[in-house]
Amino acid sequence: MASRISQPKVAKKKQRKNTVTTMRLVTSSKKLRKNWNTARQVKILDSFAYPRNKQIAIKALSTGNPVMRKGKKLGTPRYLTSITYSAVDLVDARDRKHAIPIMPKNAKRGTKPLYMKSILKRQNPIECRCTCPDFYFVWGWALKRRGALLGSHMVPYVRKTPLPPVGYPRRNPRHILGYCKHIKALIESLNARGIIK
Repeated sequence: MASRISQPKVAKKKQRKNTVTTMRLVTSSKKLRKNWNTARQVKILDSFAYPRNKQIAIKALSTGNPVMRKGKKLGTPRYLTSITYSAVDLVDARDRKHAIPIMPKNAKRGTKPLYMKSILKRQNPIECRCTCPDFYFVWGWALKRRGALLGSHMVPYVRKTPLPPVGYPRRNPRHILGYCKHIKALIESLNARGIIK
């Protein structure tokens, strides 16, 4: 009989379970940022459901304040903002509790919508991402460390300027959880529509 060769066990890297909720993001953001500028406009581009994973995804385009130089308007920045909620209660038929219609991802023509319950701020885990510089420099790495960063791996920023007292202070040295004004505006828009409670 041939002897079996034992294979070395490779330790699998455990993915951090996301327990970050909308309420936790809101309260922790206030620790670092007292005054908020508001995003000028938020336009929801797409929203769809992943029925197997019990998730919904929302993509929006956020418009910032116009960039001015010497009294001339150079342009208006636009940023792509994305949010995914997990543990969403989805059903096939509409009832009193499940009144919000949402289409499944890659739905074919004639597919019936699913119906969802309102997302609870204190309960449903959130993952988010924005293409703005504030998200990248301040919030992205803190969200990644807690498993709440949506999408691919984010490369941490490497400082190129000197530290204080010569240079600017660090933006988020304690890695406090939070979000940018564009994600804040999208959450407020969803709250106004009754999608989040």
